Order: sequence, then structure tokens, then C-alpha cells
Amino acid sequence: MGWFFITVACLAGLGLLRVSKASAQSRKYLDASSDEAPLQVDHLTPQMRRFTADTRLLRISLESSVRTIGQLIDGDFEATNDDRDGFDQMLMGATRDVVDWLRIVETLGETERGQIMDGGGNPGAIREALVNEGWAFERRNLTTAGRPPMNLRLAAILAELHQIEVALQRTSRIYR
Repeated sequence: MGWFFITVACLAGLGLLRVSKASAQSRKYLDASSDEAPLQVDHLTPQMRRFTADTRLLRISLESSVRTIGQLIDGDFEATNDDRDGFDQMLMGATRDVVDWLRIVETLGETERGQIMDGGGNPGAIREALVNEGWAFERRNLTTAGRPPMNLRLAAILAELHQIEVALQRTSRIYR
């Protein structure tokens, strides 16, 4: 009977250890996150306002994927088979979100695409990154010889999305 209580106490201790580790990781993530300033899009057409908001939403949603991928690569991701399935679903969702965003880019007119490019944004770099992934983020490609880890490759996409956000928030008014 005594062994039963010792076993239960050990399992409870392991559970508390996992909870405190998860809490520390969450605290670290929150400390590292930045407060997002409201988008300055009054000068844009309604279509470009939506596109700018979609760009920000995509960037913010991918931040979680970058963090989770980094944890798996670093060995901090304690996963069961169900967790791995969830991880694969997360990668599939990230792929779908990026592809959907690229489809929106394709619907933009030349003037709108020029507006992005003139400000220093380059949706083509995001398309190229996805092409280099084989049009899908997959667990088997987390680390590939001759390429940075997937979390860094996704972080490069985040940086480009941020550049597009910044580009679209610039006003192009010239005062004479």
C-alpha cells in the first residue's frame, strides 16, 4: 500500500514539474513578445486595408509555429504520438495560411503590388521560401543539410511579412 502512495506522489511531482516548465516557457514567450501598435492604414484603399490586416494576422499566427518548431528542434518539446499529430496539423495549418495569403497577393492589381514593392516588401520572397519547402512545411524537413532549421526559415518569412506591413503603412504623400 505504501508503494502505491509513493508512486502517486512521484507522478504528481512529475506533473507539477511539467506545469512549472510550461509556465516558465509561457512567461518567457510573453516577455519576449512586443506590443503591436495599431495599423496605420487610413491612406489605403479598403482592399489594401484588409490585406494589411491579413498580413499582420498571418505573421502573428506564424510566431507560435516558429516557437513550437524551435522547441521541437531544441528537444524541449515533450510529445506523445497525439502531440506529434497535433504538431503535423500545426505545420499543415501554417502551410495553408501562407498559401491562402499568396493567393490574396495574386488577386491584387498591379498598382497594389507596386505599392508593396515600392515600400520594400517582397511577396515573391515568401513564395520562393514556400517553393523551397516543396509547398509544404513538414516535420521530416525540420532540419535539412545545407539549410537553416525550419524555425529560422519560418522566421525569415515572418521578417518579410513584417516588412510588407511596414511598407504598406508608409504614406506616399509628397508635400511641395
